Amino acid sequence: MDNDLVRIDELRLMLPGLTQHDARRLGREVARRLTAQLPAAFPVARLDVVELQLTIGSRASLEQMADAIVATILKRLQ
Repeated sequence: MDNDLVRIDELRLMLPGLTQHDARRLGREVARRLTAQLPAAFPVARLDVVELQLTIGSRASLEQMADAIVATILKRLQ
């Protein structure tokens, strides 16, 4: 696994009203933002399962959702 690669095999979301297309976009955006925000010296890691429970407002954009998910994952990795 490359140090600058983030791969999400499966992302399960319980977000009423989110289309399948938007859910895929959200998954790609989470992976992109994680790649951009991981410190260069961060060791290669594999997380088999990360369960997150977030409260995100009903009017949140996909970008805001991605930011919240990424921030929570980064906290778990520290």
